[in-house]
Amino acid sequence: MRPLIIAKCVEQRAKCQAYEDKKFIKFLEFIGFIVLKNSTNSKNTITSINALCFLLSALCSLLFALPSEAKVTGVCSNCHTMHNSQGGQAMAQDYSSASGGLVDDASPNSALLINSCTGCHFNSGTTTITANNTPIVFNAQDPGLSALAGGNFYYPATGLGATANKGHNVKNISAQESSPMNVPPGFKASVTLPNSGTGPASWASQLTCAGTYGCHGDRGIADETKSIFGAHHQNININSSSIADKVYNSYRFLYGIKGAEDSDWEKTVSSTDHNGYQGNSLYGSVNTISYLCGECHGNYHANTNLGGTSAVGDSTPWRRHPADFAFSGVRDNNYTGSEYALYTIYDVIAPVAESSPTTTNSVVNSGSIVMCLSCHRAHASPNFKMMRWDYKGWPGNLEDNYCAMCHTSKQ
Repeated sequence: MRPLIIAKCVEQRAKCQAYEDKKFIKFLEFIGFIVLKNSTNSKNTITSINALCFLLSALCSLLFALPSEAKVTGVCSNCHTMHNSQGGQAMAQDYSSASGGLVDDASPNSALLINSCTGCHFNSGTTTITANNTPIVFNAQDPGLSALAGGNFYYPATGLGATANKGHNVKNISAQESSPMNVPPGFKASVTLPNSGTGPASWASQLTCAGTYGCHGDRGIADETKSIFGAHHQNININSSSIADKVYNSYRFLYGIKGAEDSDWEKTVSSTDHNGYQGNSLYGSVNTISYLCGECHGNYHANTNLGGTSAVGDSTPWRRHPADFAFSGVRDNNYTGSEYALYTIYDVIAPVAESSPTTTNSVVNSGSIVMCLSCHRAHASPNFKMMRWDYKGWPGNLEDNYCAMCHTSKQ
């Protein structure tokens, strides 16, 4: 009867990868013995087995499925090529702005990769999550409403959307802008990074996806591949309890940044289905999504590591719009009587951060926190300055002015 119990549970929970572990098999056998010992007839035994399998299925879902689903899965050759050669032809590829798509690359890529960051997260159509569950942040065709949470590099890409002021101008995607926009606005030298490292002493490169002059990976490592090395294989589903002391356990591989990751990158999105952004009520933390933005745009964040309040201010009237600032502090701490108190239900077009973010929180209140991504997309958007809505075209575009989502009296 014990093999029957094991077989039934494996059948009902095929995704439970832990059934291969011998200790887990022993656990099943022990539970099966208890079931048999307390069953007086065959009917009770079958009923007990079904109940047991249901419980173990739920257990497997909680303990094993979530971490495994976030990691890169599948055959190694989906991402790697041993020699960059097959039948005398190169296997490596990379995105080419000249052709507007992937081209063969005779030079091997680092870490035996078939594609670079750009190539792997590129799609020639409008698909934004591929069959192997890769998020696409760069499409050769306008993804429209299918774009994921960070937005899409289609809009500033050379030869495609080709509008520099609609997104970050990343190397190999967009042409580098001329001075002064070749340096991040508000750049400060040698800022403190969340991992206790320091940012670059000067800006000497076009923006990259990862590394010292990028956003993802360890910014203390110049090389893009080295800075993110191993993270895809160790990746876990991140929530606000993740310690963020490694690249792989940091929010979206943003080293040192915390948050709660929506499982489909906001492909489906609502007030109860979204990314959970880490914030700080009084700009004091180095682990927030806005602090990450401030690592390059230091003048726009009031943390002391980024230059303090001199460029931003610390109360009304502000010099620059605050980030990492809770509604509880507005109008001399008079939140209840303020215009902001009328923003009560989370809106994904104007999201807020939280001190303990989740992917399902739908409540906006005095503890909710204004952040950089309340107004902007991280990568790019179809709107001026990467805005989440077409502020520049308002009111002629007859769309909502989402500034009034927080500033409810200003509509």
